This record gives sequence, structure tokens and C-alpha cells, in this order.
Amino acid sequence: MPKEEFPKKPNLESGANQSAGESNGRYKHFPKEFERKHLFEAFKKIGDYIHDNKIENIVFIDRSSRGGYMGVKEYLKLAYPKEKQPEIYFVNPRGFKLKNFDNSPASLKPPLPMTDEERHQKIDEHFSQIYKKLCEGKDKPTMIFDSCIHKGGTMIPLVDSFKRQGFKNVKVCVYNEERMNYPKNIPIDFIVTENPMPSCSPFGVEDVLRANIDVVSSVRPYADKSMYEKVSQLRSEMMQIVRDGLENEKNNTSDPTRNRTAI
Repeated sequence: MPKEEFPKKPNLESGANQSAGESNGRYKHFPKEFERKHLFEAFKKIGDYIHDNKIENIVFIDRSSRGGYMGVKEYLKLAYPKEKQPEIYFVNPRGFKLKNFDNSPASLKPPLPMTDEERHQKIDEHFSQIYKKLCEGKDKPTMIFDSCIHKGGTMIPLVDSFKRQGFKNVKVCVYNEERMNYPKNIPIDFIVTENPMPSCSPFGVEDVLRANIDVVSSVRPYADKSMYEKVSQLRSEMMQIVRDGLENEKNNTSDPTRNRTAI
């Protein structure tokens, strides 16, 4: 995972400083029970899909899908404790768009006249330099996950880059599908729900990240303690939602339909 992801503040990347009891049964970000049940079912579906398809690398698209990684990670750890967990990465889709190229770290300074093919090559080279471990396993089953898809402006440049770089087994997965005038040239392999919560950020947004134009997100230079505390709370709640959901399933094994939320 690129070192550029987070500075060494609280250990937000690993979640090692968080425990299930930190929320003390109080959810600040997901106070409604139906939201928590819905998210648990989403994490369960994503986790089971990852398991069934033997996914080894998961790429979450910043910023709206990043927050869900903690719930997915916790579900895989608890539901499949004896299995090797997939590697998790985060990418910034803005860094793959040609319209941002001249101002991005992938370009030459000052920018020189280039064809689109040459720009794509520079973007791919820049990506491979940052995500070395991911690019060493191009034959491994890899999942690209985003919270939603509309016209494909975010997903298409990213998937095209993976194809150009020779990734051989890429699954495109989204929390929900809301295609609007979207050319279906990218098959979506897995849709989590057709009844999403009314937001393109169902997992919350980690405000410490800024919307830069590199392939990897950076932290806001003015990120303060309160921002990190919000991220820590979000991640803690994701973990707790999974633990509560699994405990509820365990207590209701005699009636699997009880207290389930269809998504």
C-alpha cells in the first residue's frame, strides 16, 4: 500500500487502535437500526463474493467507497478466520483522467505536447511505480470496488488502465448501479444492492482525504485532530456493525429469515 496514503497520526490504516467496545453501543454516524442492518448485509454480500471468487486484491475507489473497507475486512476476518485475507488498496480515480494529466504528478514538468496514447502510458507508469506490489500480481484475481456507477466517468479510465497494464482477472463490483446514458462497454460483475440507501456514500466519507489529481489520494494539509477522530469513529462503527450482525445471525440460526434486511 503506498506510503502516501496517510501520515502517521492515530493508526487509522490498520484499525489496530480500535476495539468493538469503543462505540459503547452508541452509533454517531449510523444511529438508525435499518441502516446498520443494511450495511451488515452489504458487507456480508461483498465478503462472500470475495471468498467465492478467491479474490486476492481489492481496489477501493476513493473517496466514497473507501469507508466500506473496514466492514468488509472485519467480515472476512470473522467469517473466514482460517483463510488468507486479500490485499487492500485505495486509488484516486482523478489521476486516471486525461483532462487532469498536465497538472498531475504523472506528467512532465513543464508539460510537453503528447498524444493521448503517450499520456496513458505515463499514467500507467506512474501507477506501477506507486502500486508495485499490486502490479507484481497482475495474474491474481482482483476486484475494483466503487459505491456507485452513473455514466462510467470514474470507472472506465481506471479499468482501461488495468487492461493496458495487463491485469488478467479483474472483477468490477459496485454497491449500487445507477447507469445514466452509460455505454455498457464495461460489464459489471457484481452489484451489491438494487435498493441502496439514498446516498452515493453509504459508508460515509473520510474527510481527511482531499480530492487531488494523483492516482493516489493525499491527506488534507490542514487535517486536524477532529477529522482523524471522525475517521476513527467511522471505522470503529463499521467493525461493530459486522460484529453485531454476526452475533445476531448466531442467535437466530433457528430462523435464518428473522431480523434480516433484504437488500
